[in-house]
Amino acid sequence: MLWGALPFSYSDGTQIRDYPRSASTSADWTYWNVRDETAFAELAYAMDNGWSAKGVFTYRHFRERAKLLYAYNYPDRDTGLGVYGMSGIYPSDYKQYLVDLYASGPLHLFGREHQLAFGFSAGRSRGHEYEGFSEEVLVYPDYHSWSQGTVPEPSYPDPILQTNTTDKLIRGYAAAHLNLTDALKGVVGVSVAQLKSTGTSYDADQSRKNSKASPYVGLLYDLTSNITAYASYTSIFSPQVEVDITNRKLAPAVGDAYEAGIKSEWFNHRLYATAAVFHIRQKGLAIVAGTFGPDAPDGKVGESYYTGVDTTSKGFEIEFAGRLTDRWTVNGGYSYFRLRGEDHENPRPYLPNRTFKLATTYSVPELRDLMLGAQLRWQDAIRYVDPGVQTTDGQDGIVRQGRYAVLDLVAGVRLVDHLRATLNVRNVTDRKYIASLMWGQAFYAAPRSVTASLRFEY
Repeated sequence: MLWGALPFSYSDGTQIRDYPRSASTSADWTYWNVRDETAFAELAYAMDNGWSAKGVFTYRHFRERAKLLYAYNYPDRDTGLGVYGMSGIYPSDYKQYLVDLYASGPLHLFGREHQLAFGFSAGRSRGHEYEGFSEEVLVYPDYHSWSQGTVPEPSYPDPILQTNTTDKLIRGYAAAHLNLTDALKGVVGVSVAQLKSTGTSYDADQSRKNSKASPYVGLLYDLTSNITAYASYTSIFSPQVEVDITNRKLAPAVGDAYEAGIKSEWFNHRLYATAAVFHIRQKGLAIVAGTFGPDAPDGKVGESYYTGVDTTSKGFEIEFAGRLTDRWTVNGGYSYFRLRGEDHENPRPYLPNRTFKLATTYSVPELRDLMLGAQLRWQDAIRYVDPGVQTTDGQDGIVRQGRYAVLDLVAGVRLVDHLRATLNVRNVTDRKYIASLMWGQAFYAAPRSVTASLRFEY
């Protein structure tokens, strides 16, 4: 079981590019077992005047039992050595309670029917995390042989309680959907939230209390029978679970979001298409600032710590989905966004600025319900600036992943009544690329794979 991933920089700050796809920092004695139990009860009531109400209670019990191995440091370019490991056992237990109440119904005003909606939710989460951290320093061999899993298992002390936290979140909202004219519709509302946390995690106080009222408003105007223009504003209040270098959770991100666009339907409502532009400003958004090293609290080693940054993002997106004919379906889209921080630089260069996706299927019912499909995904280049290692000229190391496209194919056919066969070919061109650079360490995505399945329905 993995904790962390492959370091992609040498000790001289240059990028490692010759990992085999099977390379792993894990070992066969590690594990991460999860048991997730959820129960809920729901009560709904509909009134004769068009109003309805619903109440939902949800209980969740989440347990983990893990023995993890984390690799840290950077290998030497010549010897492949220099990476070490640390390990611990981590039993944990979480309980969550959530109550949601909703009500909605019509309101007749100025000769028109409008809709009102109200909601309230209250949640409580309690977490206990234990740790038995091994004091043994594990030495990795030459990184070229990591797929062999040669790191020995250390010994562990009895786990002790390291995290005992309670989070409470209360939200309420009220909204009105206004039927202003036959062509003009509006929505206006407000959401109020209060977040309170208590407890400690690895000796760091986790106490916080935040609250905010967030209004929102939107307008929709029917330009034609199949084209609608819209514009909206939303105030942002987003609680964050990320921690800073002192292991304290960051304050919620707050800000404003503006969006405008066009929604349309074509070919007798068979194809749906949208185009939108957006502008978002946030204060205190969590941005990765580094990784907890060997001197951090044991359970935090290898995890990322963050800092709150004021950001501005803007961009546009185009999406479409539906049927071109009775047999031919298509969906896809293109998006572009630009994110800038306080220094006018991109604080999240590990996220792609441009993405494109296109998926299509074609059916031939008379040929035993034959179905053929394809999906194409593309993104532009990304990079990760690693402050943990420097190049020979004193600059932070940079890990790069160039732009890439991935093609998947699928085919299915009915063999006999009630029995269907499906063949999937993923990553048809066997493109080798890093799946994500968000945490600096990463893995290569899966190579080309072929899977076949049989499905029986009766």
